[in-house]
Amino acid sequence: MAIKEELLPRQKDSATANDKLELRLVLDACEKLSRKINDTESEVYRLLDKSLEESFGQAKVGRQSQLLELAELLSKQKLDEKIVRELGVADPFEFSRPDHRRNVFEKWSPLGTLLHIVSPFTKGGIPPNAAIISIVDGLLLGNRNILLHTEDDTFTRTFFQLLSQFDASGTIARHIDIRPIETLHREGLTREAHTGPLTIFSEIDCVIVLGDEDFVAKIRQAIPDKIRFVSRIAQKAIAYFANGCIDNVTTIQAFAKQYTDAKVDVSLLPRLVFLESTNVQDYLLQLSNALGSGWKVEVDKTNNFYESLRKPASDFTILLKPIKRANIGQILAPFKSTIHTTALACNLDSTYELSESLIKAGVQKIVEIDAITQSYSGQPSNGEYYLPKFLRRVSAQLGSVLDGISNLSALLPSQTQAPSGPIMGKEDFQDIAVDVKYADLYFKSGGSSGEPKLSIFGYRDYQIQHRAQAEGLFAAGLDPKSDRCMNLYRAGGLYGAFVSFCTVLEYLQAVQFPMASHADLKMVAETIVANNCNVLIGVPTYILQLFNQNAELFLKHKTVTKIYYGGEHINQAQRNHLKQFGVKLIRSSGYGSVDTGPIAYQCNFCEGGEHHLHSHLHVLEFLDLGKDEPSAIGEPGRIIVSSLQRAGQSINRYDAGDIGRIVPGDCPCGRKSLKFEVLGRHGDVFRFGGRQLNYKRFAQIFTDELNYTGELQLVLEPNGTNKEKLVLRSTHRENFPATAIHDLVLAKYSDLREIIQLRAGLLELEIANTSPGEFARTQSSGKLIRVIDQRTA
Repeated sequence: MAIKEELLPRQKDSATANDKLELRLVLDACEKLSRKINDTESEVYRLLDKSLEESFGQAKVGRQSQLLELAELLSKQKLDEKIVRELGVADPFEFSRPDHRRNVFEKWSPLGTLLHIVSPFTKGGIPPNAAIISIVDGLLLGNRNILLHTEDDTFTRTFFQLLSQFDASGTIARHIDIRPIETLHREGLTREAHTGPLTIFSEIDCVIVLGDEDFVAKIRQAIPDKIRFVSRIAQKAIAYFANGCIDNVTTIQAFAKQYTDAKVDVSLLPRLVFLESTNVQDYLLQLSNALGSGWKVEVDKTNNFYESLRKPASDFTILLKPIKRANIGQILAPFKSTIHTTALACNLDSTYELSESLIKAGVQKIVEIDAITQSYSGQPSNGEYYLPKFLRRVSAQLGSVLDGISNLSALLPSQTQAPSGPIMGKEDFQDIAVDVKYADLYFKSGGSSGEPKLSIFGYRDYQIQHRAQAEGLFAAGLDPKSDRCMNLYRAGGLYGAFVSFCTVLEYLQAVQFPMASHADLKMVAETIVANNCNVLIGVPTYILQLFNQNAELFLKHKTVTKIYYGGEHINQAQRNHLKQFGVKLIRSSGYGSVDTGPIAYQCNFCEGGEHHLHSHLHVLEFLDLGKDEPSAIGEPGRIIVSSLQRAGQSINRYDAGDIGRIVPGDCPCGRKSLKFEVLGRHGDVFRFGGRQLNYKRFAQIFTDELNYTGELQLVLEPNGTNKEKLVLRSTHRENFPATAIHDLVLAKYSDLREIIQLRAGLLELEIANTSPGEFARTQSSGKLIRVIDQRTA
């Protein structure tokens, strides 16, 4: 793999104001480079290893440790975690409501141009990847980055040349400008010295300096006050041995082992060791023996702590200093900006006292005595989070025109690449091996046929998806300022909807009553009325039973004004029936499944099964019912889902099992995301007598002609050799006998009438009066199975 010098631009090729650097593009490039670095046999690894040796002269095993650590920091998982930890959101550039009870929108915005300056005089104390991490932080946040460094640091330049090769658009390269440190005067860096190369500050929004205290102070003095200033001072570590640990041979050997480990950068290890003892000779001897040749151990008699801390990496001397615990604050206070890490050896009963004393004295990180150079994912650097320093926080308050809008990006057309690859069925999805680090939440999946399996989510995926579902419910008219919501979805047995909507309502900060589909319908109804719960969220079957069995109470009080349903269809007759109880708004609680999570939501202008796509979560395709080709705009097709944000079970071209169609034209709500109509399940369209029939047509006849509000189930049965029977199950209605319903269905469904007449004696239609408890349902969720095919193949 050849390094392409031209990938890193000169000033004339730098990013312009309109050259937007997308977060996803940076994450993808970093992830690809991370994988290459992790492969120690790759050409990328070889190039970085060679340049690291040339620039910093580390041993081979130490270089490998540094590069593998860098690969981990660059992985998409770690960068995602870093963004959420430091900024509180997965996508900091979404202009969204931090509180759905207020009409205020906020987001983070790139600061502009960042100038990263690495001291030419300080290598010890500044890790080799420090400049890389600083610039990657800037890139993640969409900033243009200028780096001033010594030209003998080929490692940093090589890294960004390689990173740029994983971005075919060239956008990353245009946001990196690497220049020699000589651009700045090495002398006279004062406020008066703003001539010559120092005019670089005229284009800068933030200066980040990596170096020792003297260098940082000189740069700080030189820059104008209006420029944001960030320092990453080369900070030092000390060690502290409390009483009871000074004579512990095992502890001393563990401490000394770090100084002889080739993987460890010794410049980051303590050269000053405090002991809670006046007799340090025994410890000096034990530590000298544990270190072996190459290191000197001395007692510091100068009381010049600052000079002890400043010992260069080439000075292999460790200084011992007696200390009294009561004097920690007094001794360390002058070095608050210098001491970063304290390696602490103490007994359990001293841990709290010493930790508090060290933190008050300015120490930013306390570690075990043998873990000085170890870090953890997301830890503050130099006691600070840096991402917020490279951003501005902006807001908008634009009034009622944005009612129902959670995120201003919904007003922009989504731009996503069409997915490719084979179509995934449910079995393909369930066969995906999930890395244990993404397996946090398990929900029961499916159950319509066969043994139910599990859908698995990482907490981050779960949080992103349910924030989106919360925004969808807000778009559908839920008002968290005034609505009082009761969650009636089924709970327990790994059923997902109830838990999910508890999370959704929490994100909306709406008042909620997590009732679940409790069997005591009278108690549920009385609780609704007593607590003025005006919003019900659940499955239509349960909600209809609730109203029918408590009709007198709901007719009297008319407490419920909004219903959000899911899992089943709710027809027009059922809607009309519910409205007599005072219900004014009936909408979908969202379209999705346990496997995919939330896919779409309704707005004020969505009718029936119409929904808007969560375009930042998914891409949808609509494929012909008979072949894997796109259906025409507006024509029915199989709904195929590809997820943009799913770390565990990756979803690419997953057949959701539903039929839908794209709704052409713009929606009056102003959202530009794809609008489509869900027409039913694949199984709702079936072949009978050689012709395709649709469950929804039968349901429409029952609704329109019979004003039927109950459940309807179709059963396809064999009826002797070469014969078939279609059984329509519905609840009993005295004023409509079975014969009358039979004739009505044939009269209104011409396709069915024609094939029964055409194949007389071979096809039969039967109307069956069925009690509610006799309908076949899924075991996992209790949903009605609309079409049951009992015919043999």
